[in-house]
Amino acid sequence: MVNESPVMSFVFSFLALVIFSTFIIQRLVQERESRNKQLQEVMGLHLWLDHLVWLLSSVLLLLIIVVLAALVLSLGGLQPRADLGVLIAFLLCYGLSVVSFCYLVASLVPTTVLAVFTGVMGLLVFNIPFVSISVIQASVPLTVLLLTCLFPSSAFGFGFRIICQYELLEEGASHANMWTPPTKGSEMTLGLAIVMLLVDAALFLLISLAASHLRQGRHLTPSCKPNPPRNLILG
Repeated sequence: MVNESPVMSFVFSFLALVIFSTFIIQRLVQERESRNKQLQEVMGLHLWLDHLVWLLSSVLLLLIIVVLAALVLSLGGLQPRADLGVLIAFLLCYGLSVVSFCYLVASLVPTTVLAVFTGVMGLLVFNIPFVSISVIQASVPLTVLLLTCLFPSSAFGFGFRIICQYELLEEGASHANMWTPPTKGSEMTLGLAIVMLLVDAALFLLISLAASHLRQGRHLTPSCKPNPPRNLILG
């Protein structure tokens, strides 16, 4: 049966959001390369409004993708017993962390191709802690699991594995068992995975804002320096 292969539903959801990340990174970096922001600044427009529009449009597109992906997982037979609202909430939280990470990448990487490559590779590399722990199949303390969940893809992997475990138990993930481990000896829950995804989104956003502030300050510093007197230069 398809539900006995949770890898299919995991890969489908992960790739859908990876493709989404390439689109939003490309749009933000290309806009910066076109010098539209400098033109807006000269005209007296606030740059934070442009960022807000990008953020709102990205979240709206994310919501459409998340709802469609959740419907495919639920109605397509991949996760038929899981609560649709829980699937949407989980995918949306991961999507928000992806949006924040994309904003960070677009803020730091100067070119479109390099930014897209960095974003995709980052999301793939973030899977390494989850894959390593899953392959070893060792008993890992909850604290270590939560630390690995600082990588969004690993938090997504742990959360999706819990959803699949409830599916194999013929119970399905729901609001009732969101804070209950699916297996004995495990402390990780779907609720903790969702909380860590929101923490990741907040951390990436704060780092992005700090990096943007430092970069703008560095660009403004030379213009703030007083020009040396003309007679000293000639002398």
